[in-house]
Formats: sequence, structure tokens, C-alpha cells
Amino acid sequence: PKLQSLDISYNRKATARGVKAVLMKCPDLLDLEASDLGISAQHVAELLKLSQKLLFFRFEGAQGHDIYLLHDAMKVSKGRTIISGSFTGLYEVQLSPPFQRTRDESMNKITKAYEQVSNVHIYNKWEGLV
Repeated sequence: PKLQSLDISYNRKATARGVKAVLMKCPDLLDLEASDLGISAQHVAELLKLSQKLLFFRFEGAQGHDIYLLHDAMKVSKGRTIISGSFTGLYEVQLSPPFQRTRDESMNKITKAYEQVSNVHIYNKWEGLV
């Protein structure tokens, strides 16, 4: 499917295997809301490797000591995927200059997409951005 945004949050029975299937079946996915699922931070890097287009990934489930796993996941995506927590906000990570430029480009697209949500004339918040 040409699905670009999906919210699967609060599905406690969702597994990393299920999220993997979603990412494989939806290669155009740009925005995945996956808060409070039955997956751990150690699965996030593996999941982000599967998508070539994912810009935004919302994830809750990282404990204080697991934050480094999310940093590694952002590095795996070469800065393309921004990870955010519902309560923690954006996770920041030190990236090489080329990866930081990629992160900045992703962040600009995400910001514009969420600004477009309030425009009643735009059906798809990603319209004109990708």
C-alpha cells in the first residue's frame, strides 16, 4: 500500500515481528506512531533498517539505560529517522556532519507536515514534501 502515516500505538499485543511486517508491507511509510507497544528499545534499530523512507518514529518504552539503543537506531538510519517519545520529546544524538544534514532535512519535512495538518485544503500532510 501507499500508506504514508500509521498510528499503531497502545496495541500491547503488537510485537517487533508485527511492526517489521508493517514496515515491509508499507515501503512508503514516512510516519509511524508506535507508542506503548510490546516491543523494547533493542528492536528499534532493527526496525529502522527495514525502511528507506521513514522520517518519524514515535516510541515509548525506552528506560533511562536504554536511551543509547535509540541513539544507535538513529545512527543506523543515517540521521533520516527522527525518534520521539510521547513524554520525552525528541531524542537527540551526535551525528557526523552529513548525517546531521540528513536529520535537519527530515526535521524540516516533519515540521512542515505537521503544520499542514491544520490546513483544510490539504488531505495528506506529506503532500508536496516528499
